[in-house]
Formats: sequence, structure tokens, C-alpha cells
Amino acid sequence: MNLEVDNLLLESLKEVMDLTPNALGFFDRDYRLLYCNDVMASVLGKPKEQAVGQLQKDLLREAYNHSIGIKIDADNFDTWFDEVEKTQRSVEYNQYETDTNEGQYYNVTRMTLSNGMNVIVGANITELKKIQMTLTQAITDIEQLANTDELTGIYNRRYFIELSEKEIGRAKRYDHPLSLIVIDIDFFKAVNDGYGHHVGDTVLSFFCKQCNEQLRDSDTLCRVGGEEFAILLPHTQVNHAGDIAERIRLCIKASEIPYDDSGSTLNITLSLGVTQFKEGDINISDLLIRGDKALYQAKDSGRDQYVVQL
Repeated sequence: MNLEVDNLLLESLKEVMDLTPNALGFFDRDYRLLYCNDVMASVLGKPKEQAVGQLQKDLLREAYNHSIGIKIDADNFDTWFDEVEKTQRSVEYNQYETDTNEGQYYNVTRMTLSNGMNVIVGANITELKKIQMTLTQAITDIEQLANTDELTGIYNRRYFIELSEKEIGRAKRYDHPLSLIVIDIDFFKAVNDGYGHHVGDTVLSFFCKQCNEQLRDSDTLCRVGGEEFAILLPHTQVNHAGDIAERIRLCIKASEIPYDDSGSTLNITLSLGVTQFKEGDINISDLLIRGDKALYQAKDSGRDQYVVQL
């Protein structure tokens, strides 16, 4: 009776192993595959009849070389596998997540049994990962909307203040220079009044696009008011910031801005104030106050120019 029960249990266990939606593989002490179900075979990237009897290293190398089954993001397979072996030799149990080139995700449990056999079980978490990725993207999109000016697509005042405080903290901690350019479009009200707000919107978008093309990846342009903009320039001395301000001014002044289907264009100029973070500054307000003073000096001196305020 006991023998019949044992055989029944073994048959049932074998059927469960074959039918489970989880990946399941048994390796001997040398990590030669003794058994795998179809799900594990798909993770290894080949039919189980071909996989059984092969060493784990050979199976993984083939998956790596042909980009099938388990995704192995490594520049050098042997270096990567040495780390895998080191973990398998040093701990009897570990868990990790992995994915396949076919878009499946698994939460993997690996264990070494007392008889030396190694068992690998991979729970399919593809649907959960898709939900997580969707939520992560949604959070990113919400943050982007919260930090972005809807019209121009550049960062808004909220993000500017947040970023400025971080950059000021870095400037204090590492004694790095940090400069600020404050920009106002000259006579922008006349553009809105004379051409309409839709043309004013075109001018703002055009300015932002042209301005960004003059900046480095590390520089950040933000819209802080209607026609008022600020550029944060990390690792930048004020004299270099002045050069950047002049480059932007000349670029915009030379631009013909199209605003209707007939090919009509208009021109704008800029007034710019330039300043630099200095000892005694507490937050971005200190730089903005000096930048605004420089900006108004530029306006009072005839506009279409930049002024430095230290």
C-alpha cells in the first residue's frame, strides 16, 4: 500500500512539475541539467529535450550568444558567469529577478539541497511587472506635467526653484561655480497687443527652441513668468555665463520668426541679467534679486543687451 501511495505521489509530483506555470529546473552538483519543464526550457531558449544533460554554463552561453531566452546584460559572458558561480558556491539560497528576450519576467529562487542537487524555480511575474512599469510611467508623466510649462515644453518656475536649491547645495558642498541668466523678451506686450496672443505664443515657443540650442546639456532653461525666463548654469563662472548670454542675444536678434501661413516674420530682442552664486548667498532668491537688478539695468540702458551684476 505504501509503495502504491509513493508511486502515486511521485507520478502526481512529476505531473505538477510538468504543468506548473512556473519555470522549474533541477541540476546536479556540477550544475548539469537533470530535469526542466517546458517553461524553464523557454527561459533557457531551447526545447527541454535538447536542454537536459547540458551544463548550466553552456546553456547560458548559448542564450547569451543568440539573444534567446534569459536576457544577459553583460559585456563579457565569462566575467558575468564567474560572478554567478561565485554566488552559487557561497550561498545555499538566493532570490533575484530576471527577464527574457521574449518579454517575460521571473522572480527566481535558487537553492542547494542537502544531497547537492540544485533547484531553480522561477515564478512568472510578467503581468505584475507590466502593471509596475505602467504605474512608474504614469508617475513620471505626472511629474513631467507638474514640472513643465504647457506652452513651451520647458521647465516651469516650480521645477526651477527645486533644481536651483539642489545646485546651490552642490555649489556650496564642492565649491563649484554656479551662474544664473535672467531673460526678458523686449516689448513682448506690444507683440501680444499688435499681433494677438497666438503670435505671442509662437514667439515664446520659438525663443525657447532657439535658446535651448545654444545651451549645454548641463544648463537648464525655465519659464519663470509670462515672458521671463531663467537659465541655471552649473560649473560656470560669471564671465562664461556672460558669453552664453551674448550668444543667445545675438542668435535671437538675427532670427526671423514666422507667424502665419503667408511667410510673414517678425523680430524680437532680449534683455538679460547675469550673476553668479557667491559666499553669503542663502538660496536662489539671492541670485534672482541680483539677476533682476542686472536685467533692469539692461532695460534702462536701451534693452537688447546683457548686464552682469555681482
